[in-house]
Order: sequence, then C-alpha cells, then structure tokens
Amino acid sequence: MEGLLPSWWAAVELRHWRAQEAADMTVGYPSFESVVRRRHRPFEHFLGPSTGESPRERVEREQCGEFVLTWQGSISPFPSGMRVEEIQAIVTDLDEDRPVRVLADGVLAHDEDCRGSHRPRTEFRLQRPLHGAFKIEIAYRRPPGVPVARSIAPRINQHHQSGAPPHLLNTIDALCVLFPADGTWVWGVHGARQYTNYTAIWLAKHLVWVEARERGVGIMEAWPGSFVGHDPFEIHRLLRPHVSCRCGSGKIYAECCAESDARARGLAR
Repeated sequence: MEGLLPSWWAAVELRHWRAQEAADMTVGYPSFESVVRRRHRPFEHFLGPSTGESPRERVEREQCGEFVLTWQGSISPFPSGMRVEEIQAIVTDLDEDRPVRVLADGVLAHDEDCRGSHRPRTEFRLQRPLHGAFKIEIAYRRPPGVPVARSIAPRINQHHQSGAPPHLLNTIDALCVLFPADGTWVWGVHGARQYTNYTAIWLAKHLVWVEARERGVGIMEAWPGSFVGHDPFEIHRLLRPHVSCRCGSGKIYAECCAESDARARGLAR
C-alpha cells in the first residue's frame, strides 16, 4: 500500500534513502516511530468558507505533500535521574557554545573531553532541576528542504506562559533548531537523526529559558548560547540572496522570504 501513496518519498529511487533513515533513527531514537499522516488542510475544507489557508497549511501543501512523512516520539533532554550538578555543567557548556553529547532518544550528557571551567553566568545558575518531556514530531519536506520540528505536547509557541520564546518559526508553529544558511544540516548529507539531535539541544535550551524566566531574566537574555536573531533587519544583514533561506524551505533566500522580510522592514521604519 505504501508504494501507492501519492507522495514524493514513495518514489522507487528513494527507497534506499528511506531504509537508511529508518536504520539510523532506530539506533539514535529507538522509541520513535515513523508516522504517515495527511497534511493539515484549510479550515474551509471542514467547516466551509474561512479566512483561507494558513502559512502552516501552505508549507505542508507545497513542501511536504498530500501525505506527510514524520517521526514521532518523546524527548527528555534531562531525565529525572540526572543530578543537578551534571545538568548545570551541560547548561554552562550550552551557554558557552561547547559541544555536548546526545545519547539515545535525545538525552544530553556532559562531554568527557570538555575543558570548560563550568562557572555559570548569573542568568544560568540553576535554582532547580530541569526535567521535562516533550512529544516531538519531525516532518520531512521535499528535498532539499530542512525538516520541520514541532512540540506536539506540550505545545511550544508564541503564546507560552513565560512569554514568546525566542527561536520559533511562528508562522508554521515550529521550532527553529538551527540556521539553514550555516549549512549545519544539508539534505543528502545529514538525516533525521542529526536533525532530531539539534531538536533535543533546542529543547534543553528551552527548559533553561523557562527556569531563567521564572527568576525574572529577560526573554532574550534567558536563552543560553549564541544565536542568530529573527529580526528582519538582522536577517537582511546576515543573508546573501543566493544562500539557503532562513525558513528551511530549501529555496534560496532571494526566491523565498526576502520579499516578505523587505515588507516587514518597510512597515517597521
């Protein structure tokens, strides 16, 4: 039946790729399962006329297909048995852009070869353990698009009780786990396992952000580590026209979000 699905990933030439992806995810994320779902549709499909297609619906229609191939599972970056001292060391490494280990199912661990002093800044001096589980979906886009990562439960979006979290793709209700223009994740070179590793690190930073916000740290200051801002003026300075677009579509910036960013800059002047 799978071979009959009207989906780009069901093509004969992609069978080898799918087998490799499944094998790699089984090693890195054994609790995850491959789930094929129908794409999200406009409200009028169910309820009659409405305001039209949302950006999330449009992206899935144009970039994921009628059927969306996903991985779904739970990630707990800091499991309940992890000591606060180890969590603090990992948080300090994340804040200082040092590598951390990603174990099975997205559990983070301190790198044994780390040479950091692990003296956390005041903003990231933890007052409690950082435990939390997230049901995650990693949805494939058509090549060379970057996957779409979403937290299904609890939902993470701009309406978070601690304020609007940084590093979200708000228009498609997704987590911005990396900057596509950096070439950190490239279709055909990397796979879902690597992208899910970045998602686990993003979720760890989100837990840090929530704890810091509880202590009164500012919205941007509470996010550990260096990052690329989402302001249209900053994006304009960082992205050349022919690099991968910031949204992860796989298109070049000039043919994707450059026009909408230009409109946003015009409205902000």
